[in-house]
Amino acid sequence: QTQLQKRTFFFAMPRASTRGNTFYSNNMSNTNDDADDDNTGSISGGGGPNNIGGTAFEPNAAHVAAVEKTKGFTVESMPNYQNRIMHIVLFIQTDYPHLVPLLVYELPDDVRKDPRYHFHKATHSIKWNNYTPAIMQSFMSGAMQWKDKEKGIKYTYDHLRKYHDTDLKCSEYSPYNYALPSTYKKEMKPYLTNLKKELAKAKSEGKVAEQDADPICFSLFEQICIWAVMSGQIFVWVFLVLQWNLMISIDTSTKWIIHFSAARMRELLMLCA
Repeated sequence: QTQLQKRTFFFAMPRASTRGNTFYSNNMSNTNDDADDDNTGSISGGGGPNNIGGTAFEPNAAHVAAVEKTKGFTVESMPNYQNRIMHIVLFIQTDYPHLVPLLVYELPDDVRKDPRYHFHKATHSIKWNNYTPAIMQSFMSGAMQWKDKEKGIKYTYDHLRKYHDTDLKCSEYSPYNYALPSTYKKEMKPYLTNLKKELAKAKSEGKVAEQDADPICFSLFEQICIWAVMSGQIFVWVFLVLQWNLMISIDTSTKWIIHFSAARMRELLMLCA
């Protein structure tokens, strides 16, 4: 097989835009820092996500159940989200105690135990309406600058970005309707871009915690898939392609998605027979 023929097992197609095609915006917003800032997840031409041209939209029971199942994956992540929020709360209490009354509040027992808000073991939360990008940037570049200060080892960008994602998601579950300022995400984007460059430079100098997981590049993924197909490890190939599609579906900063058809699968099986 020529290299060109091998590469025909993997071909890409542009990912279709999903802007304006989401019926359900509540608790399902994308938290990736590269996502479109103006994507509200609602249908244009109405009075909100459940109003289409003046006509109320009521999803049927099957669709409601399907959406709740999807939301369940966010719920499963909430314990980690709330743990990170407590890190930010501790940072404010320690470094900026004069701002605690404006930014932090203690959770009453009935609110903390309310399953709608998913606070889990958290004891405090944040008044998101007063939260600013400057506070978050101080936390990420200051308090979270070093994983091991003595050795000069920093956290990876992916690790720090999770705190930004946490803010976006947890602000949606505020029991007192504390919402982040409308410009928060847009103002954070240039900072996150620069932080990524800064930590990429630090990584090239061996100053980033290498044990943190980094995504593999597409060329390496392709070579592993070629090896799997040519050695007859078809189930390894299927697993890799499915996992790659899954991760790209999560990471909206990636603009390409691997596409394979039933005909291509038959061709591969014939080659491996």
